[in-house]
Amino acid sequence: MKKNKNRQSILIPLFWGALWGLTEATLGHLLHLSKIPGLAGSLMIPIAVFFMVKVYSISGRLSFILIASYAAASLKFFDIFISPHHFFSVLNPMIAIICESLVLFLFLKAWNRKVFTQFFPIFTMVLSWKLIYSAAILTLGHFFPIKSIFDLGSARFLSFFLVESLASSLIIFLFFKVQPFSFKSSFYHPKKTHYFLTACVYMLALFIEIII
Repeated sequence: MKKNKNRQSILIPLFWGALWGLTEATLGHLLHLSKIPGLAGSLMIPIAVFFMVKVYSISGRLSFILIASYAAASLKFFDIFISPHHFFSVLNPMIAIICESLVLFLFLKAWNRKVFTQFFPIFTMVLSWKLIYSAAILTLGHFFPIKSIFDLGSARFLSFFLVESLASSLIIFLFFKVQPFSFKSSFYHPKKTHYFLTACVYMLALFIEIII
């Protein structure tokens, strides 16, 4: 019985991770196509936080945040079969997603839901993700002919680290002001997990990721 319950609960991060990946493939893609500077970066971080916090608020298990990010990032991996000569363009969003989950995991581990009660801790969390992500990209720069945010000029640098971080942090702060941290929903609860539904969402996200 306990083994079956564990199998059911693992569907929580897989389901929400697949939804996260689906959002990245659809809304994220449209935001990038809009060509509005900083729009995608400002909005997609709060969306990522929503999915990760949803997983944690339902399951109560911090480790599931990481599993959800692996599920979302795995959808990006399949792009390598479509663009085998653009390996970094596939690796880049995977690194971003995993870094987001790692930073949120550490901040929740240290402060739990208190991290969302004030603006400054949220801003610190967002900025920490950008620093870790940038460090990872700089490291990869030794192996791939890529440009990091540090190579794109002072205006883009300030936008990425300051303007977009402030915008993302403000959205997250206001969201948790309006909506408390614990927002369990009957839409998807451990007692209502479905293998078929989870598989369908993942396959839909994978299909859209590949064709876009």
